[in-house]
Amino acid sequence: MTDSSNSVEATEVLVVGAGPVGLSTAIPLAEAGADVVLIDLADGPIQQSRAVWVHPRTLEQWATLGVAARAIADGITIERIDLRPYGKQIGKVLYEGSGRTAYPFGLMLEQHRTQRLLLDRLAELGLRPRWNTRLTDLVTDADGGVTAQVRREDDAHDHTIRARYVVGADGASSTVRDRIDLALEGGTYKSSFVSADLVMDIDLPHDRAHMMLSHRQTHAFLPLPAAEGQDGRWRVVANFTPALERRYGTDAGPTGVSGLEPDDMRRILAGLHVRHELRAVEAAAVYRSHHRLVDAYRVGDVFLAGDAAHIHSPAGGLGMNTGIGDATNLGWKLAAVVNGQASDGLLDTYQAERRPVAESVLAISDSTFTLQASTNPFLSALRIVVLPLVTVLANLTDRGRRAAFDALSQIGQTYRNAWTTTGATDTPLAAGDRLPHAVAGGGSTHDRIRPAGLVALVLGDQEPGAASAGPIGAVLDDLAVPTTTLALGGLGRVAADVGADPALLVVRPDGHLLHAGSAGDLDGLRRSLTSFVAESDKPAQRLRRDPELARGG
Repeated sequence: MTDSSNSVEATEVLVVGAGPVGLSTAIPLAEAGADVVLIDLADGPIQQSRAVWVHPRTLEQWATLGVAARAIADGITIERIDLRPYGKQIGKVLYEGSGRTAYPFGLMLEQHRTQRLLLDRLAELGLRPRWNTRLTDLVTDADGGVTAQVRREDDAHDHTIRARYVVGADGASSTVRDRIDLALEGGTYKSSFVSADLVMDIDLPHDRAHMMLSHRQTHAFLPLPAAEGQDGRWRVVANFTPALERRYGTDAGPTGVSGLEPDDMRRILAGLHVRHELRAVEAAAVYRSHHRLVDAYRVGDVFLAGDAAHIHSPAGGLGMNTGIGDATNLGWKLAAVVNGQASDGLLDTYQAERRPVAESVLAISDSTFTLQASTNPFLSALRIVVLPLVTVLANLTDRGRRAAFDALSQIGQTYRNAWTTTGATDTPLAAGDRLPHAVAGGGSTHDRIRPAGLVALVLGDQEPGAASAGPIGAVLDDLAVPTTTLALGGLGRVAADVGADPALLVVRPDGHLLHAGSAGDLDGLRRSLTSFVAESDKPAQRLRRDPELARGG
């Protein structure tokens, strides 16, 4: 790179951080043809396993980005989590979501594999990260936009990048967050835990996850894919007992202490109450976990996503999945704005929609981690007696199994009350909700989602004809909103949830509904889309009309 005094590079979006969150932000931008620069201070893709649990909602989002099938091929799918007090399987939590999603299972896939899949997809779209590139400074410009100073590790000079928007997906120690004077507010858990990738012979089925429960300790066993011909691989997460705390210390800090030896792991595994033999320790580290959240996801033209905005306990594997949800929410909105299809005000909905999700996830992971790690006698009794029995009772009813799947899958997340929408909000399906997965016309409703641009679904018990679809297309054309219009029959149940047949759903690239109402309510459609395409207070941008996004049947 050259000295910043001689060179200024202009781009529409600068994404800082090339992990799963940064990549999942960049992909929809690249799909939409936006100009993007992606930087990361690492020298290349990670080698560590890190986050391994991918939830159904993330797989749905990855399907739109074009990577879900590849991820499933590389990982291990699980359909249940067994609860084992003192080694005996009593309760279980089922991934029973058939008919509600194309992905009614959890996926175990190490983060280094996840990152490479996303990098491959991004490369197919013509974009690659700039590795060994550090953000050194960030200034919000008075006339809009952001000026960033970046530096390659092999260069003595900063390079200036002038971006319309900047996304900080650079992790818990985010430089972007520091430069916009935001802090992760919250606390640190008192108890430490160990996260380890182990090769073991153990009397546990490898096609599911296991929670090994006792009064003093909880061990989570998550199956990992074979690597280099090595099977019997497990991710093991366990809280430290007071005795282990005294042995290893309690000041592990945010990044952990690595280098645990096999004998250390044998001590940690001593309370399993199931036959096991440790064959190898691939990686192991002691951590102090945090529960923290920023006050704002947007400051001017700078946005935060993933661990830069929120950090969680490892309970439930929710952190990376929540960050990818941030990315898919923000990416399509940035693409719509920089391509002149939506107002800058659309970007304010990012915080309104995603911060409440992070608050909810923090509450869930906090209570779950506390229950798993506590040595309090009352909480220990809840963990080893009450919790397994609750899952047994829940599995007896459809409602209980549905609630369990909602908790595991994240498909129940809604933006219904996050920002002002038009149309009814007291119906089973309304604007802000996730598009239901339903099969019709030789495919799923989710197959119709586009990674860039909106999709208008006119649907009912019978396939709606031109009398319904034609006027809708006229409104879309009048507002110059690049939209694919499709008419689908056999979806009377979905239409009934909207309260109209035929019904009209306008679907966003992240799979949530921008509009839901009667196909005949053209005024309601116009109100929804007028707020979407309202004139921006930013300088005028060109309008890209991708033929793939143009209205068609």
